[in-house]
Amino acid sequence: MGSAWRAATSQSSRRVAAALVVLASLFFRPAMVTGPLAAEDRGLSIMEEQRRVNSGYRDEMVLFTMTLLNAKGDRSERTLEMRTLEGPEGGDKTLLIFKDPPDVRGTTLLSHENRTGDDDQWLYLPALRRARRIASSNRSSSFVGSELAYEDLVPNEVTKHQYKYLREEVVDGVPVWTIQSTPRFKDSGYSRRELFVRRDNYQMARADFYDPKGHLLKVARWAGWWKVTAKRWRARSLRVENVQTGKSTILEVIDVKIGNGYPPGDFSVRALES
Repeated sequence: MGSAWRAATSQSSRRVAAALVVLASLFFRPAMVTGPLAAEDRGLSIMEEQRRVNSGYRDEMVLFTMTLLNAKGDRSERTLEMRTLEGPEGGDKTLLIFKDPPDVRGTTLLSHENRTGDDDQWLYLPALRRARRIASSNRSSSFVGSELAYEDLVPNEVTKHQYKYLREEVVDGVPVWTIQSTPRFKDSGYSRRELFVRRDNYQMARADFYDPKGHLLKVARWAGWWKVTAKRWRARSLRVENVQTGKSTILEVIDVKIGNGYPPGDFSVRALES
């Protein structure tokens, strides 16, 4: 592995995409409500419906490219495969596996979502033939030099955030609901997020991330939503731009397969190290 890779992995130790999916109901319309408590109820109801609508897929494979861009426009590319196993009542498990370039091939991030308490993550390095547990204190660290933090790479558990409905507006020509999300867990790298949920198909249009001091840190934009199946929406691309450094990370989907029959044992530290 190159020195840049070793530096990125050694300083990072905690928490994808699965996060390219959000909501898909054309007819869900929360009642119009007012006041602080009502705004919290409305924001929570939208996010709970989002999670419910996107459940029931069992497992999924997504193959995509990751392009890293620095402030000067220099770029480097990697190919990754993400496998997701749906938990019976939440608690999804994911494997993020590097396929190329050769010096990082086989490096894998294993994530176990927990409905309560910290999520569990391990980074497997083929050269060491062992998985290193990622500490919760490092969840805000950059994932292998990208603009994605480890905490971005675990499915969004609704109970771990406090939501507040803010307003209706138009983003990039698309009508959205804007919802404020504040983390309930410690060690988050964000003081809050603003989530822009499309009102036409309930998919994510954009998310703004604010640093611990309340300053805008980065902006994520999803594009090219299409139906993989009759009920499942997926985005063709996700671009995350760090507005403080000028760096960007672009994820572009190559292939998606739902219902692969993955055995639960594949999503374990023992399987990684065997």
